[in-house]
Amino acid sequence: MKKLIAFAFTFIITTTTIIPCFAMDSNDIAFAHYYDVTAQQDGSITITDRNGVCMEGLAYEKDNCIMLPLKTVINTENKHYTANRQAVYTKNQDTATITLDGKEITFFEGKREVTIDGKKRGLYTVPDIKQNDVFVATEDLYVLLSMHTRTNSNKFIWEPGSKQIGWYFRGDDGAHINNTEYEQKKYRLSVEYDGTLFEGKFEKNMPAYQKNNHFMIGLKEISYFVEPKILLETNWDQQNNQLFIKTWDGNAKDIVLQKDSNIMTVNGVAVKMEEKAEIKNDCWYIPITALFDILDIPQQNIDWIEKGKNVSIVY
Repeated sequence: MKKLIAFAFTFIITTTTIIPCFAMDSNDIAFAHYYDVTAQQDGSITITDRNGVCMEGLAYEKDNCIMLPLKTVINTENKHYTANRQAVYTKNQDTATITLDGKEITFFEGKREVTIDGKKRGLYTVPDIKQNDVFVATEDLYVLLSMHTRTNSNKFIWEPGSKQIGWYFRGDDGAHINNTEYEQKKYRLSVEYDGTLFEGKFEKNMPAYQKNNHFMIGLKEISYFVEPKILLETNWDQQNNQLFIKTWDGNAKDIVLQKDSNIMTVNGVAVKMEEKAEIKNDCWYIPITALFDILDIPQQNIDWIEKGKNVSIVY
């Protein structure tokens, strides 16, 4: 069985808690190495493993995200293996590139977009390109590296003193740059039976209804069929009846919806929807055509079986 190397990052104010990380094989469980991240009262962040302090003074907080030096993270992980594979960092005037095993990640100054092996992807937070490394949010490790979180969420949530950030790399040879190929699947969505999503023979209830012959879909369950191609985060400002949506992994977008308005803004640009955004039973609803715009589903991948009621998509 291949080993799973787990990385647990715990943020605690002024105290230190060590989270053991272990390698598993078919015969036993052997401790490999530890990563312990402590946030001090002065805002500094210390990263240690069982051999002492590592990446000292490098990690920092930005916009409620923990920023980590990507090349250093990769090389810190890979040094534990015999091959000792090293990521190489190259900085140009407005770009930076990290290369490992023939794959490249290219970052652009001031942009949430990157290219992985020449294919455009989106990041959660604008990276910070420095002289010797590029700093990325922990949320973006999911996009950039072949790894998985230790929870069901692909969004790392950091609240000082209360949450953990943890992940593990797959395989027995350390970190790899992510494979950006995703298999397209065929889905059918229907407003019947209070909304149903069909994926082959599998069915899942989705909040949906018909209004003025338009298909209205709730945003509560859409992560089921959009992840991991596009990751979503929603923030509901109940006082002003606004919903803020952030997408990454696919094209990076910041979207704002206003209750009872048929205008959504996408990266600052106003986009008209077929119907107004509505709130029913603590759930936001928008026309499914607006969702297709958010997800960048091309028209040739959309087949209306019954207009406003049943639609088949390839995504």
